[in-house]
Amino acid sequence: MMNRITLTAMTLAISMMAINAQASLIGYWNLNETAGPTAADSSPSGADGTIGAGVTLNQPSTHPGFGTAARFDGTTGQSMGVINVGNAPFGSLQNNITIAAWINPDQTGGVRRVWGIDGPGAPQNAGYGFGLQGSGLRFTTFGVKDYNIGVAGGIQTGTWTHVAAVMDGNNDVTFYVNGASIGTITHSAPGNTTNADDFTIGGGSFFAQERFVGLIDEVRVYDMALTGDQIAALTRPVPEPATAALSMISVGAVLTMRRRRA
Repeated sequence: MMNRITLTAMTLAISMMAINAQASLIGYWNLNETAGPTAADSSPSGADGTIGAGVTLNQPSTHPGFGTAARFDGTTGQSMGVINVGNAPFGSLQNNITIAAWINPDQTGGVRRVWGIDGPGAPQNAGYGFGLQGSGLRFTTFGVKDYNIGVAGGIQTGTWTHVAAVMDGNNDVTFYVNGASIGTITHSAPGNTTNADDFTIGGGSFFAQERFVGLIDEVRVYDMALTGDQIAALTRPVPEPATAALSMISVGAVLTMRRRRA
């Protein structure tokens, strides 16, 4: 009896964790498009992105299960070299933010934003960004704090790496590389909201030196601080969290029935 109860409880706990993460997914661009001016957002937000000049679609990804990727060549100029995904619902967040993506950079010098901002106040005053600081990682609440962390061995050019930054309700940021935590940088203040600036994949249009150069895939934004287990799950080409959760429930039910019959 204890084995059946424990199994059922564990299955439900895993399922609820996955469902909660799916409900908090406010942006998901798998970048599987082969052509066209739009990068579809598969989250409930429907924040489809406008693909600028200098972004090439239908590039090889890290794993066949992830489909294709997009290449960013660092082209400068407003709305060029980036995918513009608009302001809402991203501009209202001050903390409890998760940004995750697969990256394969061609360059690592300076600041190279995977997630940036574009607009009249960008990026001095409001919003948030995430990407490379040299061969390390940087999460920024613009106008408030640069959270910088080194990566053992450095983020390598020509190599696919999964990176994530999680800003919690205490305004601390934990960084992940390939699903494993590499450390937390603390701070006391939240970020500033913005309703005037658009967010971008690949860097901010007004700060050309922060453009990402290389391949990006599977970009996700959540309005919650994901756990380490949830981040690790993003590195695997598995069904969407809600689908995976239902699969876990089904497996749990089958195993419970078998134990009852035994």
